[in-house]
This record gives sequence, structure tokens and C-alpha cells, in this order.
Amino acid sequence: MTSIFAAVTLFSFVGHFSLVSGIPISELPISGVELPFVIYPAILQTLPFPQLWSILFFLMLILIGLGTQFGFVDGCCTIIYGFLHDTKWFKLHKIWVTVSVLLLILALDLVFFASDAGYYWLELFDHYTIGLNLLIFLYIQMLVFVYILPIETIESRVEYFGETFPKIYLYLMKYVNPVLIAILI
Repeated sequence: MTSIFAAVTLFSFVGHFSLVSGIPISELPISGVELPFVIYPAILQTLPFPQLWSILFFLMLILIGLGTQFGFVDGCCTIIYGFLHDTKWFKLHKIWVTVSVLLLILALDLVFFASDAGYYWLELFDHYTIGLNLLIFLYIQMLVFVYILPIETIESRVEYFGETFPKIYLYLMKYVNPVLIAILI
């Protein structure tokens, strides 16, 4: 829902700014990190009731950020918790694993992004962690999980946690997903 909200909001802002300024959308100089933090606040000032639109816009940014972080943090915490649980190193509740991961992320964010060079770090992370690099990493990960690690390991893991592993997933993971990811790349 936040992605749909973001798309409707952002594209309507671009269309409105293009209409007001008389510049075609294809010629608008909007891209990169400046887009949500410089260009869109300037566009919001051209709308009627700019305070309302500014509040809605920044609410949308917060919701997108939270939605992204929930998936990222939960994935990291699940992997770490599963590793600690399997190796029996520590008996930590998942809440403490989550708090530890969040504190580590906070510390790294403060070191990189809250410094004087924060904008440059953001540009580096934005340029090198999104796009083709991410797709190639996804493709390698898919190949490792499906062809190098035995798929039965994944099935037994899923069943260990009381879930069922439908056979259609096996077919999708072995044949369909690698082809689709290769097409995306």
C-alpha cells in the first residue's frame, strides 16, 4: 500500500509541476537523491495548501522507510537468531537479537550518514547497492540455494518450523525463478 501511495503521490506531483511550469515531463531535471529532498519540497510549494501536501509527502517518506526497514531488519534478525539457536552459543530471545541489530544499524548510520560526508556516503550507497548489483546478487543467491545447497535442506528447515513446503515452490525455485531473474538482468 505504501508503494502505491508513493507512486500516486510522486507521479501526480511531477505531472502538476510539469503542467504549471510548461516543461514536458521528459525534460524535467529530476533524478537521484535530490528528488525526494530538494525537488519535491519545491514542487509542493506550488500546490494549493502546501502545508497539507508537505505533511502528507513526508508521512509517505516515513512509511516507505519504515516498510523497507521492517523487511530488512526482520530478515537479518531471523538469520542471526536461527544461527544462534542452531549452534546453541547463546540463548537469546529474538527481541534481544532485534535490539542488537537495530543498535548496530543506528551506530553505522551515525558513523556514515550523520557525518559531514553523509551526502557522499548516501550517493555511494545509492549508486552501488541498488540496480544491477542487487539483481546479480539475487541471481547468485538463488543459484546457491537451489543448485549448490540441497533443496531438501530447505524443505526440512521449513518443515522443522511446522510449515509445509508445497512442491510447486520446488519447481519455481529450480526452473522458473532463475530464468526470470536472468531476464531481469
